[in-house]
Amino acid sequence: MLASLFLFANLGFITGILLASFSVSKYFLLILFLRFKNFKIILIFIIFALLGTWRYEIYQTKKSNINLNNQKITFTGRINEEIDPGGKYQKLIVKDLKNNNLVLVTTDKYPELKYGDVIELIGTIEAPTNWSEFRYDRYLARYDIYLQMAWPKIKVIKNNPDFYSKLLNIKSNVYQIINSALPEPYAGLANALLLGYKNTLDEVEKTAFSCCGLSHVVAISGSHLTLLSALAFNFLLALGLSSHGAFKPVVIFLWLYTILTGLQTSALRSAVMISLTLWGKKNGRGDSGGRLLFVTAAIMLFFNPLLFRDDLGFQLSFLAMIALIYFCPLGEKIFGKGNIKSVIILTIASQLLTWPITAYNFGTFSVIAPLANLLIVWLFAWLLPAMLVASFLSWLIPILNVLWFTPSYFMLLYVIKTGDYLATIPRACLNFQISWQFVIFYYVILLISYFCIKKISK
Repeated sequence: MLASLFLFANLGFITGILLASFSVSKYFLLILFLRFKNFKIILIFIIFALLGTWRYEIYQTKKSNINLNNQKITFTGRINEEIDPGGKYQKLIVKDLKNNNLVLVTTDKYPELKYGDVIELIGTIEAPTNWSEFRYDRYLARYDIYLQMAWPKIKVIKNNPDFYSKLLNIKSNVYQIINSALPEPYAGLANALLLGYKNTLDEVEKTAFSCCGLSHVVAISGSHLTLLSALAFNFLLALGLSSHGAFKPVVIFLWLYTILTGLQTSALRSAVMISLTLWGKKNGRGDSGGRLLFVTAAIMLFFNPLLFRDDLGFQLSFLAMIALIYFCPLGEKIFGKGNIKSVIILTIASQLLTWPITAYNFGTFSVIAPLANLLIVWLFAWLLPAMLVASFLSWLIPILNVLWFTPSYFMLLYVIKTGDYLATIPRACLNFQISWQFVIFYYVILLISYFCIKKISK
């Protein structure tokens, strides 16, 4: 009973965030009393839903404290996040040392700035400008950014390093090692896969991967962290540690890697879920994947309620996990299990749940994604360890770095050439736009279909 109450508390909190995000009246929740008879569960659900709406409203008050729009100002700030080395210019997240506001600053590629630099900026500060249907203000608000400044005059005052700076120095060294060992575009893909950089992969390859439904393999996702955590766990067991003794080192490694790669939403979701799973196993608990998923969603939304509506990575990551936890077992029950079958079922299930979001936001749908995932995804179980080992060996013996990265090079070559070829197939990717009304209608029909098929399959 306690497990059910805890589950419905999390579901209620998520529902409250959902209602507040889309300005749906909280009185809508009273309908539940007409449909369900378990008073205790419904009461817990409604209480936590109201807490969710309250949390969203409290979080939204941050924006009301920002009133510096369209002013030419001079202020001193500290670069608060790592700067992606890709792209034609630098995007800085600068924290105003006086008002503690975060400002998105666009500046020239050179001179190169870095995390921890304390800088003086002179320029016009303004609110983010939306274009077409894209709400750029909401996109930045999920990072607590409500102001931006383009091409200001910048003067570096000093560098103020901390522990994160030391981590970034390690990351920078690995980035240099990869660039010295691999040519482009393979180095760009390797940096995206291993280090989480978003702009090192060139636009041609980004377009090809998007067309093939392979964009998820470039981002640091659950599959990356699951694989790396498993490798770290087995490595520690091979050294003689017990499973209990390996728990803390693996969780520390998991979170250091997640922080190092930029706390991307999909990686953060995976880090929370893996940590909870390992903690459960350590303490003899066997929580279901669905319960862990909803607990993770509630935790993330508590700290940032804007993720539900405005973070595409949050939406796609959780929809993909719902496909894995609920839809894949149903598909395997109907069509059977097997390595190839399981990959195809997972890809189709993920597409069933995620394509309306991608079509609504980007106007694209990948027809060839099942084949592309079948041909490429299996390789990452070898590619990621190969790049890690090659980076370590290159640090030990730099003169042989090209040799150490040779296996990785051929695997990266296969991934890029396969993606490029599949993207050239006619009708591999369809372009069309859908409305938000269609998105809601689709998910209602999909949910009804799921429960009907599940009932029939029994």
